[in-house]
Amino acid sequence: MLKPGDEFPYKARNGKDRIDVFTQLRKNFCDLWIDSQNATDAFRKAGYSLVNKKTGIPHSDAYVRSEALKTLKYPASQQYIEDRYAEMAKQAGYDAQATLSLLKSQANADPRELSEHVIGACRYCWGENNRYQRTQNEILIAREKFEKELNDWITEHPGKTYDKEFDIMGGIGFDPRKRPNPECCECWGYGKGRTIIKDTRDLSPEGLALYAGIKQTKDGIEVKTNSQDAARLNLIKHFGLITDRIEISDPLVKDLLAMAECLKRQGVSVEQVDKAYEEFMNSKGLVK
Repeated sequence: MLKPGDEFPYKARNGKDRIDVFTQLRKNFCDLWIDSQNATDAFRKAGYSLVNKKTGIPHSDAYVRSEALKTLKYPASQQYIEDRYAEMAKQAGYDAQATLSLLKSQANADPRELSEHVIGACRYCWGENNRYQRTQNEILIAREKFEKELNDWITEHPGKTYDKEFDIMGGIGFDPRKRPNPECCECWGYGKGRTIIKDTRDLSPEGLALYAGIKQTKDGIEVKTNSQDAARLNLIKHFGLITDRIEISDPLVKDLLAMAECLKRQGVSVEQVDKAYEEFMNSKGLVK
């Protein structure tokens, strides 16, 4: 890894060989940028002069931002940041192959392994004569209630006959897992929908890669997931199937985008890179 005072050789755009000297200020700046992903803020805190030496007037925000981005794009800066991320990934136990494997798992996971919306039979679909159907336990409870009402009535009306019989309605056997009856006169074959949240203890490796936790909201339980679109896009870019079709004439922007792609390959999270992208693109008035 580069150290303050090291010279970093590189080839300039005009094809000439150049030397970029890596200074302590630059190291401070790069370390701060890695922590915050904010070039302007890192430049201010690194120790660079924020005042015009001739006039004593503080530099404008636009000037500081411009100098910060220029400092970030220096070859030695890019190399140092890339080395730092590689070292951090190694210390954290990540490597390129593991990251690629995780992206593949996220991209290929079936969201229905976490939750799904199923359409099953309504209560009338398969009931006798298209009447309300109950489960065996529901029938037992209903019959017990009926017999209690019958005994209470007989106690209150001695010598009289109770002329009501237990109504079994649509019979026994309701199963919400059955398909709707297309000839049902109650739901007209559309059935009844239910949302099911799966047991996360039994998830496959792909399901675990997609799963990002559970959130209790005022409207119920929300199953959080990692973005499959982001995972697929990164895989597509990794294998070179597409490239960003953005016409950019500013050489500085091109260098920073190239560096961001390099950081992604070193294991930086998509969220961190996207944050840096957004800050920079907004400062340039571009759409990411």
